[in-house]
Amino acid sequence: MKRFIFLTVAVMTMFLTTGCIKCSYNFEIDKKGNVTIAEVNAINSQMFKAFNADESSLNKQFDTAKKDLEKEGYKVENYNEGNFIGLKRSKNYSATSFNMTKLPAGFSAKSLNPFEIKESFLKNTLNIKLSYNYKKAQENMEKEGNTDNTDDSSFNETSNDPNIISTNKTVDEETGEVTEITEYRDGSTATTRYNQNTMNNFGNALSSMFEANPEMKPSAELVIKIPYKSTENNATKVLSDNEYQWDLTLQENVDIVLKAEKINWNNILGALFVIVAVIAGLLIWNKYKETTSW
Repeated sequence: MKRFIFLTVAVMTMFLTTGCIKCSYNFEIDKKGNVTIAEVNAINSQMFKAFNADESSLNKQFDTAKKDLEKEGYKVENYNEGNFIGLKRSKNYSATSFNMTKLPAGFSAKSLNPFEIKESFLKNTLNIKLSYNYKKAQENMEKEGNTDNTDDSSFNETSNDPNIISTNKTVDEETGEVTEITEYRDGSTATTRYNQNTMNNFGNALSSMFEANPEMKPSAELVIKIPYKSTENNATKVLSDNEYQWDLTLQENVDIVLKAEKINWNNILGALFVIVAVIAGLLIWNKYKETTSW
């Protein structure tokens, strides 16, 4: 994925560091150990409009990202909830094909397959131990979106998107005003403007905006659905007997612990039946021997 980017890298960095981005993750593990991972990355459209950016540019970049993700085997849907717009991607993995490298950016695990269901005669166990770091997720998104690291005040970027001819970026050294003009093969253009000098000093204004509009505050959460009821977990909220939710801290590491087990009653009852049948058979045999010995 060469260009999974909602805005320019600079604007995306501002959104990530000020909390105008919504990230949500859903992990579902079935009884056979197959895994489905869904991830939502969305941006607050009100903040995008605050920069007076061309909304058509955002929509076209969504389309580009969607095509790139579909090439990688993801099922991709448009996401639109409240003021947030973005993309939802999901992919299914078999129990034998999943490993920790398939986890979304920001997640890590010590075991090769953190969702492995260990089966034994008496019980099946699931022991999930993950860590999440929002900053690592942010860094990964920046790497995916950054296709040019030049610091020149003016340059022309050639995109890997076949629908884009070029992107021209100019920077006013005195005011810090950045203008990016993207030319498309259908003859249309999209313009994005922002000020790189004031971006990092936006904190106080954003804090006031968040207080007045709670729906604009940062959101990052994880929901894990498992086939059994948990025996131990550190979830923020229990949604049901087999569904658990974590609110993910944006600055610090978050440890995720979820343990579950299922007693294999069929095996146990089957073993008891065999034992009872053997004992009964021995009693009958002994009784038969006693009666025939006369």
